[in-house]
Amino acid sequence: MYKYLFFDLDGTITDPFDGITACVKYALEHFGISAEQKDLLSFIGPPLKDEFMRRFGLSEKDAEEAVVWYRKRYPEKGIFECRLYDGIPELLETLSKKHILTLATSKPLVYAERILEHFDIRKYFAYTVGATFDGRLSEKSGVLAEALRVSGAPLDEAVMIGDRLFDTEAGVENGIASIGVTYGYGTADEHKKAVFIADSVSALGEYLKD
Repeated sequence: MYKYLFFDLDGTITDPFDGITACVKYALEHFGISAEQKDLLSFIGPPLKDEFMRRFGLSEKDAEEAVVWYRKRYPEKGIFECRLYDGIPELLETLSKKHILTLATSKPLVYAERILEHFDIRKYFAYTVGATFDGRLSEKSGVLAEALRVSGAPLDEAVMIGDRLFDTEAGVENGIASIGVTYGYGTADEHKKAVFIADSVSALGEYLKD
């Protein structure tokens, strides 16, 4: 059905709750803001700066500083405070035999690459595209556009797979189909424009195998 598969990372391949929320909490403490990790789920998926501004009313300047503080902890501790969802390695191995897999993540690429290598799943991806520290690539739509460019994927043979509204909207904005997954941190309501909603890794595999 789709030869070119574009995967989100956080909430789709990995469950990054512990690492991301601990680093957000660490950054907020710099501004004297107290928050429980369980209340920081919204930071999984969107660009960090935008979420610091939206959730806590930080100015753009302070939000940028918050990202700097987040990144003080993330490369040393937070990056590997995550786990693969059950069945993901097997799914990627199976799909990579008949499809061309590309990672398209809003996480900085240098971090994403380290995570893929850590879990020994980098070998399943033909291409990896992520955010840049200079802000040139941050929004998911732009990341996906770059991923489509480097992979050379025909639009009618490509699908974006992710757990949040940003992923589904990125697919729509780039003229390709989207698959929403709800085993991560998004809900079915976020994927009204998706061609399919998978509530488990196995359901995703069943849909893509045809």
